[in-house]
Amino acid sequence: ATGTITNDDDAALVVSETMLSLAEAGGIKTYTVKLASQPTGDVTVDATSNDTGAATVSPASLKFTADNWHTGQTVTVTGVDDDLVNEGGQRTVTISHTSVGGGYDNLDAEARPGVSVTVTDDDDIKQQKRAHLMQVNQ
Repeated sequence: ATGTITNDDDAALVVSETMLSLAEAGGIKTYTVKLASQPTGDVTVDATSNDTGAATVSPASLKFTADNWHTGQTVTVTGVDDDLVNEGGQRTVTISHTSVGGGYDNLDAEARPGVSVTVTDDDDIKQQKRAHLMQVNQ
């Protein structure tokens, strides 16, 4: 008998969430990242916000080994409070992922999904409160 064996152990990053929503002031959400298959060596995964004025990530770098590749590591996304009024009352930030080492170099976009983060603006409310206080104090 003959057959075909298909290798389904392709290198890819697995993220627990691809969309998050959080408040600008004090908003914090988390997601996890793990590897889809056992690496051939240590793998470093970097998470990067495309707009650190709206949302930051921590830690910015995760390390996976042959022992922990299948265990999700937590990335924390934090909203950044600013004084800008955003059109539509929100900003969208993309958290991208890159990886290096252990057979996880140069992954295509589908193998390293990003996370879209909607940050709800609080500045229109702040400006309304300031305007009200100025009226009251006059």
